[in-house]
Amino acid sequence: MGGIASALKNKMTEEFFRRMIEKEANIEGVPYKTHFDRPWGSSVVLDANTRLHYIANEPSVQMHRYRTEDYILQTGQIAVLRGVFYEGNLEKTIANLEETIMQPGDKIVIQPNIVHVPINLSENLNSTLIEISHGFYDEEDV
Repeated sequence: MGGIASALKNKMTEEFFRRMIEKEANIEGVPYKTHFDRPWGSSVVLDANTRLHYIANEPSVQMHRYRTEDYILQTGQIAVLRGVFYEGNLEKTIANLEETIMQPGDKIVIQPNIVHVPINLSENLNSTLIEISHGFYDEEDV
């Protein structure tokens, strides 16, 4: 685990996650933009390319045209389904999704134009995922 992920790991505590869930996210006193309106949970934007996702709800299907994403699982367990999007052929897209089960510390890379679906598998339905985006980031690129 390199640079930013190692630094974040040292700052992540139960108290940090409590504050994130309670809409009081801070690291060393610095407030970060927090999104609570996601269908899959909430996220904290740490910088232009790095987000912490608190996955507690329903899975969401995503695909990004302009960015690659690194997923690093911090806590819990998730399955990530991913594969090629066959435009106009949803059945073929679904049939060709591959599953990766992630444990804490695991990392996967999701290339642009790849459908991906993170699914929470934790018994308590709480998983924390570090997402590092590479490339143009736009909230509309989903």
